[in-house]
Amino acid sequence: MNNLDKIYEENFQIVYKYLLFLTYNEDLAEELTQETFYRAIKNINNFKEKSKLSTWLCAIAKNLWIEEIRRNKKQTRT
Repeated sequence: MNNLDKIYEENFQIVYKYLLFLTYNEDLAEELTQETFYRAIKNINNFKEKSKLSTWLCAIAKNLWIEEIRRNKKQTRT
């Protein structure tokens, strides 16, 4: 198992449960969790280790959730 697999395995439940708490939607929480790990891997060089990795991942997850809310608001207005 490589480091990325280990990061995913150790943090998936934390991020998923956090997003489930925010969204109250299992499908959306799953989708945003996958996107969170995609963006984290893509931007792993931006992790400065000033906090736990799980905290950084949850910050990414929260930002994705906010983006989702904004996207839904725009679609509702149109």
